[in-house]
Amino acid sequence: MMKKMAPLLAFVLMLCLFGCSKGVSGIYVHDQHKSDYLELRSDSTFFLRVDEMGLSGKYRVDGEIITLTVNNGPSVQMNIHAGVLTAPQGQTWSKGERPAGAAAANNFELEGARRANEAAAASRVRTINTSEVTYTVTYPAAGYAHNLSSLGPGGTNCASPTPDHACLVDQELGCASSWCVKNGYRFAIVSSSRETPFADYTVTATPVDANSGRKSFCANPDSIIRWQTGPPLGNPLTQEECSRWPPVM
Repeated sequence: MMKKMAPLLAFVLMLCLFGCSKGVSGIYVHDQHKSDYLELRSDSTFFLRVDEMGLSGKYRVDGEIITLTVNNGPSVQMNIHAGVLTAPQGQTWSKGERPAGAAAANNFELEGARRANEAAAASRVRTINTSEVTYTVTYPAAGYAHNLSSLGPGGTNCASPTPDHACLVDQELGCASSWCVKNGYRFAIVSSSRETPFADYTVTATPVDANSGRKSFCANPDSIIRWQTGPPLGNPLTQEECSRWPPVM
């Protein structure tokens, strides 16, 4: 199965060289095996279906080297030159519609992936809560971390953590952007305070898109994880908004 999937993996990797935010997302169908297809998503994740079996994972681009990593599996590296979107064996995949009869199976697998993403997101909110407690005890003059960057490593080796980069979460979760993306979810921290010591925080976790999950999560300094079903959120929640959501049971 993996041998047959290699051309598909190579094709996905080559597409991402042009930037996964530049209109390459969509369904790609094998030109010879019309039941095999790839769903390339805008959040740098993919789902591929070959011989009625599916795989998913993430892809990354570094110059002309493209790395695709299957979830809980191996990584594949490929090269691309002169914009040729042809697999090494000469097979091609063309953008089109999802093959007839594949939607039901894909929906079943997609729902399983959503649930896994949701469980992981709730767990990471719990990790952030614990990190916030550690942060405010370690740096009482700073109060709580008012963004995820303060909890992250900030590109340092973490030999000497600081209030700006406490090294309590990894670089992916503790990024320098307003939203940090991990496993199909976006995470953010805001505070009602405007300066140190920050008296509170609210962490929000929301799906990147409808394919990634159906639940958003949040937490305040009481460390109670709360949730709500609905479309992805556009902005982080305030402390008051989060407190109105029901707790995770």
